[in-house]
Amino acid sequence: MMVKSYSKFLNGVFAPFRASTRNSHLHWFVGTIELINVANNEMEALEVLRTELGVKIGEKRTIITPVGNVLIDDAWLPHIVEKRNAARERFSKWIIPTLENPNEVWFANHGGDDFRKRYIKLFSDSDKQLLVVISILNDSAIWNVIPMPIRSMDNQRNGELLLKNY
Repeated sequence: MMVKSYSKFLNGVFAPFRASTRNSHLHWFVGTIELINVANNEMEALEVLRTELGVKIGEKRTIITPVGNVLIDDAWLPHIVEKRNAARERFSKWIIPTLENPNEVWFANHGGDDFRKRYIKLFSDSDKQLLVVISILNDSAIWNVIPMPIRSMDNQRNGELLLKNY
């Protein structure tokens, strides 16, 4: 199913993610959202990420996902933590659950000839919501992890829907 713009494609097929914060039957994960503490520097952040992902320095790990395998390569991990103001290591405990059991997976154009799989999972507890979006380039690396507010999430739902898991 190809979706150019999610906002133009509601028609009862998909509920907006923001609705899941109001309708308990749409909660895909209910639990406690505890963020990992912000690391003091990029090296500490990289170590937190490696620990949460089970990847040692210079090594790789394959994660089996519902739409194919994803290779997590230690060489790509510094990209995730290099922007220290984002402190993305705080969200690293949700990478593996998002890959193994995503709510949706989209195959989307990121400009020009750049197509990526986008794994999306919503985590919610009674006080807050956390949306994890993981973009995969060539099925071989975690390219980015984007925590975002629910109100912005539906913009990530475009391209070809590969998996709807709810």
